[in-house]
Amino acid sequence: MNQKEKHEANLKTELKKLQRYRDQIKIWLGGNEVKDKSDLLDARRDIERRMEAYKACERESKTKSYSREGLQAARLDPKERAKQDARDWLNNTVDDIKIQIEEIESEIEELSGRAKKKGKSSPRTSLLEDTVSRHQQHTIRLEQLLRLLDNDEISTEDVENIEELVDDYLERCQESPDEFTNPDDM
Repeated sequence: MNQKEKHEANLKTELKKLQRYRDQIKIWLGGNEVKDKSDLLDARRDIERRMEAYKACERESKTKSYSREGLQAARLDPKERAKQDARDWLNNTVDDIKIQIEEIESEIEELSGRAKKKGKSSPRTSLLEDTVSRHQQHTIRLEQLLRLLDNDEISTEDVENIEELVDDYLERCQESPDEFTNPDDM
């Protein structure tokens, strides 16, 4: 067995571990044993990020150097490669935001189920609904940026300038939502 096959086998076993961990976290999130689920949601996001990195690595390793895709990647000039990287980042960020929206909506449903039993709504529910709305606005803006980038109306540098801000927003919006009240500020 050569070195490449060993690494691929190791990556596959690590991916299977991540999948088991993710499934276990989903079970814990669905149950009522854990009260504060923010750490579980963070762990699930981290696992999904690592799984995406594995998929990209696997795709790259399976692309033969003389296939159409391999030759096309070799032919890209630096500007086109930068544009493709910006496009990939925008698409991945939109996907990450959509995952967060799904997780938040799940928490809202759980809280509203509890609220029906108690007869009053939680202030956390309105905070989460505001976060979903803000996430949806960011998604719309990122998709607009993607179209502008595809039509060469903005440069890759413009996208690179907001990457750090958006990544910071995605990391910290759950912890301090008051800091990110207006998507237009970004």
